[in-house]
Amino acid sequence: MIRALIRKELREHWVVLCITIAIDAFMLTGFLVRAGERGGRFSGLLEWAGMLGALTALVAANRLFVREYAGRTQLFLEVLPIGRPRIWATKWLFGWSYMAAITVAAWLASWLRALRTEPIASYDALRVLLWVGSFMFVVWSFATMAGMLGRHRYTAWIGVVCIASFVTYRGKLNAAELPVLDLLGPHVAMAHAPIDWSKLLKTWALAGGFCAASATLALAGSGAIASMLAQKMTARERVFIVVFGVVGMFAYSTVERRRSKPPYAISAAVSVATAHARVGILQGGGITDAAARQMARTIADDLEQLVGALGLDSTPAVFVLPKRGFDPTVIERAELDEAEGIVLRAAPDVVLSVLRTEVLRAALADHTRQRALREDRQVLADGFTAWWALRAEPSEREERWLRAAASSVPVSVSTLTRWLETQERVGACVADALAFATMDVLRRRLGADASSRLARALFPRPSDDVRVLFEPKPAALLAGAGVTWSALAAEAEQERQLARARYAAELARVPQRTAAIDVKHTPRQGTRVEVGMLGAPAYWALYTVLGPWAGVQTALSRLDIRAARATLPLSTSRGARVLVALETEDAVLHCPLRVRAERISLP
Repeated sequence: MIRALIRKELREHWVVLCITIAIDAFMLTGFLVRAGERGGRFSGLLEWAGMLGALTALVAANRLFVREYAGRTQLFLEVLPIGRPRIWATKWLFGWSYMAAITVAAWLASWLRALRTEPIASYDALRVLLWVGSFMFVVWSFATMAGMLGRHRYTAWIGVVCIASFVTYRGKLNAAELPVLDLLGPHVAMAHAPIDWSKLLKTWALAGGFCAASATLALAGSGAIASMLAQKMTARERVFIVVFGVVGMFAYSTVERRRSKPPYAISAAVSVATAHARVGILQGGGITDAAARQMARTIADDLEQLVGALGLDSTPAVFVLPKRGFDPTVIERAELDEAEGIVLRAAPDVVLSVLRTEVLRAALADHTRQRALREDRQVLADGFTAWWALRAEPSEREERWLRAAASSVPVSVSTLTRWLETQERVGACVADALAFATMDVLRRRLGADASSRLARALFPRPSDDVRVLFEPKPAALLAGAGVTWSALAAEAEQERQLARARYAAELARVPQRTAAIDVKHTPRQGTRVEVGMLGAPAYWALYTVLGPWAGVQTALSRLDIRAARATLPLSTSRGARVLVALETEDAVLHCPLRVRAERISLP
């Protein structure tokens, strides 16, 4: 009877099982070829097991178990003179024999291919088979248990993937360090892994647990559990799983956001600490210790006085990492997952006022949980941090007014409230100057005390729950201080025009430049974007392909150009949207000047 049952399984599933074998063979061939190019005796086999092992087990379990119960074939088998335990055991062993045969064939092919280039002892090769076979044994045992869950089988697979991803992310582990997956570690790939019986016994015990759970689901209650799970998922169950997943993700994000993180620290940094701030500058990198200490003290003083102005408890630790080869106008913030702090990378000759502004902006963003960088108030945040960094620097304040006067875009309500568009049009240099000028006008109009009260209202520590939806808008806060957007924009533009008259001689020395961005299409060369600039011996193009919901773009590719025209190295499909901006260094304004920016659609 068992022989007849095996023939029935072969007759019913041979097409799908053969297709699976063909796919496994095809993929294994590719893995072996790549392994031969990169080195590694059995690395191709391990890649195949890690990527195709679970898929093969899933297909086999779905055919042998899930399909039998869902199609009611199991009910027919149970009326035959063969017990339910024997039916389940036959199916389980048949599936494992299928998995074992594929595993042995893949191992043998890998060994024979490796023997073409180097000798590998049989003992070493058999140890690899033991590790890989144990992995496939666990995968098959889990697949059969998940298969007996019927309509919830994919939930089990998704749950395992989510748990593995969570542990890998939170524990900062490699996937090869996780239990079961560590059976396919690099030491196994080189056939140097000794037999770790404790690890193997734990693996086999886990597989035994999965096997026992599968048997319990199939046999307990006269098979009623498996029959019930074989039915289609109800609408109530689908809603429960979706809600459970959403709640789980929300809970994880909340824990991740609120968990306590240790302060970031660098032992090799030149550090200066005040009552509420700590700043460190990494030694070396083209900056002397004396200059680093002075820089750290200046930034620490900025942060200390910011604490008093906004009523902060403290500020995160700040570390600046000088990096040779960086553009002096570029400052990057490093992402910190496991520590609290602000880490910035900058050139050793970075302009100190720009660095101070960026540190203050990062501190303000962290204090407000990034809400200070929302578009409806970002011009005020940028202006406040720039003004704070330059409050005692008369010469640099005048330079910011010169840059604001050079802007080709007048200050208006639209300029201030649609700040991301303004930044894209005029570039970072002029945009920061316009923000500074706007805040300078606002503080002169309100006075020091009223300006400080407005800053506290604009940049508080927001609630980390639904109450944040009811916070007052910047327009309402400005109105409470006796200012409107329109009045602020009009006064800032008036002051800007006065600055244009005051700096007329300097502005006359700014060269007249014209830039062009053209899209050309030919059947031979396809679509290409050509750029050009007159009036500048050297310039650069910043560009990126825009997504469907593209907002502000910070990660832009750069092409330096020393010719009248150039073609951007873009490879895009038809209908794609591209942002292109042309900039050049201006000797009068002492910063990069954006001459033109445009979003274009490729034909």
